[in-house]
Amino acid sequence: MAALRGETGWKATHQKAFGKERWKDLCKALRTPVEHVTIVNGFLNIEKQRQFRAENNLEDHPTIPLACSIDATALKEGMKEEDREDGVAFVGLLPSDPAAEIPLLPRYYMDGASVLAAHALQVQPGDKVLDLCAAPGGKSLILALQLFAPTPLPVLDAHAEKPSTEGVESAQTADGLKVTNPENAAPVQKDAAPYFPPELVAGLPRPLQPGGRLVCNDSSKGRFHRLHRVLSQFLPAELMAPQGRVTVTHSDATGGSLPPCIQRPGPYNKILVDAPCTSDRHLAHQGASALAHWASGVVKSNADRQFELLRTASQMLQPGGTIVYATCALAEQENDGVVAKFLKKAGREFEADATLADEVPVKGADRTDFGVMFLPDKTGLGPLYFARLQRVA
Repeated sequence: MAALRGETGWKATHQKAFGKERWKDLCKALRTPVEHVTIVNGFLNIEKQRQFRAENNLEDHPTIPLACSIDATALKEGMKEEDREDGVAFVGLLPSDPAAEIPLLPRYYMDGASVLAAHALQVQPGDKVLDLCAAPGGKSLILALQLFAPTPLPVLDAHAEKPSTEGVESAQTADGLKVTNPENAAPVQKDAAPYFPPELVAGLPRPLQPGGRLVCNDSSKGRFHRLHRVLSQFLPAELMAPQGRVTVTHSDATGGSLPPCIQRPGPYNKILVDAPCTSDRHLAHQGASALAHWASGVVKSNADRQFELLRTASQMLQPGGTIVYATCALAEQENDGVVAKFLKKAGREFEADATLADEVPVKGADRTDFGVMFLPDKTGLGPLYFARLQRVA
C-alpha cells in the first residue's frame, strides 16, 4: 500500500482517526487563530506587575495557572505577525551594547495548553530541571517562574482596617524593614505574617527563591538563539549569568549518547520533553503549500526521533523523578504511540501517571491511554498532547 501524502493524505488520515463528523469541526478549528493567554513577568517589581495588569485590563485566567486572559483585539495589536503565526513570544531586540542593561519584558504570549503542559511537571523551588527541547522558550519561562520567582510579601488589603499604631514600638527585621508590635502584646510567632504597607512593598525588590537549577536545550542553532533571547529578556540577569542558575545549551539529544553539556548538571528530578513533531496546526495555517509536504513516512520518522529523545531524557532522570512528554501533533503515532513504545522498552522502571487527566482544569480535553490531549474544536487550545511518566524509585 502506497504511503499517504499531501493534503489529501493528511485529511484522510485524521478523518479516519477522529471520525468524519469530528474531523470536520476539528479541521475548521485548526485553521482559526490560536487562543493565547499572556504570562505576566513574575520577576518584575510587584508594583510594575500591578500597573501593567491595570493598563492592559488583565485578570487571572479562571482555569489556567500563572496565566491571564487577554482581549483578542489587544492581542492582535500587540503581537508581531510572525509571533502570532507561531503562537510564541512577544519579544524585542537585544541592545547592541553587550554591557547595556536589558529591561525585563512584562509579558509573554502562548497557547494556554502549553502552560498546562509545563505545569504538569509539578516543579517546586529547589528542583533540578531540564527542558530538553526548549525553544522558543514559553514553557521554559513557566518552569523558571515556578523555580525562582519571588514570593510576594503579604500585604494588608488597601480597603481593610489598618492596624492601630497606638502604643506601638518599631522593630528592625533582618531585611532592614520596620515592623510594629503593640508594647504589651504577646510575642509575635516566627512564622506570623507581618503587616507591610503597600507603599513600602511597591518599591521593594524581592529575593529570588533559593536553590534550584534550570537547563534549557535546543538542537537547532537558530532556535537556540531565539531561546536565549527570550530568556534573557524575561529572566533577571543574575539567573542568566555564567555562574547563574539558568543554563542555555545547544545539543542534539538523539545521537545515542548523552550530550555532555546537558549531562554534567544532572541528574535531574524533573525533565520536560516537548518534542519536535508534525505541527498540524502550523501546517493548516500555512495552507496547501505546507500540507503538500505532509507524508505518513514523515510522521513515522518524527515518532522515531521522539522516542530517542524520551530515551535520552530517561537516562538523566533521578529515581523517583518525573518526565512530561509533549507534542503538538495530532497523530497517535507521535503521542501515545511513542509513550507505549518507551514504557515497553523501559519495563518496570517507568510508569505512566494515571492521575494526570483528573488534574486538568480545562473542560473538553480528551483522555488518552497514557495522557491527555487538548484540541481546539472542544477546548479552544492546542493541539497539544502530554503524558507524565514517573521513574520508579
